[in-house]
Amino acid sequence: MAHEQVPYGQVAAEPAGRGGREEPGNGHTGPGNGGGFVETGDVLPALGEYHPRPESVSAEDTSRLYGQIAIYTLLDETAEEFERLASEVVEQVKVREPDTLVYVMHGVPAAPMQRILYAVYRDEAAFDRHERQPYIRQFEEEREPYILATNVIELGVRHAKFTPPAAARQPRMRKVRPRGNSAR
Repeated sequence: MAHEQVPYGQVAAEPAGRGGREEPGNGHTGPGNGGGFVETGDVLPALGEYHPRPESVSAEDTSRLYGQIAIYTLLDETAEEFERLASEVVEQVKVREPDTLVYVMHGVPAAPMQRILYAVYRDEAAFDRHERQPYIRQFEEEREPYILATNVIELGVRHAKFTPPAAARQPRMRKVRPRGNSAR
């Protein structure tokens, strides 16, 4: 099987479908799903084979970033308890994980019993370290009684605008300005 050369930052075309017939290359077709829809499960891998730029291309290269979205559907009477747990774990990640670049729990206005956790890690190794933290394991265990369903989607970063964390930026010096003339 010949491999085509794929430009950096792009996804390779999908191979032809079963029996030699072409299927749409939208990354969403699969057996038994009617084409065009992704059937969700516990974890969805990033679609397609991604070819990131080499590290030597740019100091601001984002191709090593690793992301996940977790979609939680809460049980009706448990939203407050889940919010408490989520708030605690987000605070722990903020304080203890410099390589977790984004860790945000979103509410969904149109679906009040859903929460979406969006996370971006410096790389897969940072994600692995995150998963091993005792407060993450505790959150995963303690959240179970409050959740009806969970979907986790792995994200392959293709394009990004990335702002370094505040701790890495240089502080701005404030100028002291005189407070007007007090000799009146």
